[in-house]
Amino acid sequence: MLRGIAAGMKYLADMNYVHRDLAARNILVNSNLVCKVSDFGLQNCDIIFSVLQGGKIPIRWTAPEAIQYRKFTSASDVWSYGIVMWEVMSYGERPYWDMTNQDVSGCRGTSEMRRHSGARTGGGEIWDEAIN
Repeated sequence: MLRGIAAGMKYLADMNYVHRDLAARNILVNSNLVCKVSDFGLQNCDIIFSVLQGGKIPIRWTAPEAIQYRKFTSASDVWSYGIVMWEVMSYGERPYWDMTNQDVSGCRGTSEMRRHSGARTGGGEIWDEAIN
């Protein structure tokens, strides 16, 4: 599943599209577990996309630098892909489940933000391998 999402995001990056809202909720999955990236409501056909003050940003899925400077690139989509990986491996758990949006936004750039807390459902061997 994750490989299909990565292939879709690579295609978008190769076409100079910045998705800006990659999250598990925006992935279509068929009965054969083939995944397609969807929901292009926030996408833009630029290498760098700036958000004006007041624009809505999916805080839990957005890279710290994209929130701080309000500039989105394919690199900020890579951060979002990492969060999607966590969502998949935690069986759909909400990212940063133990924090409010304000807390998530407030700890940007700290080690607390960079190291995601474990899933409540237990990550098992894969989670242990990923954080070590």
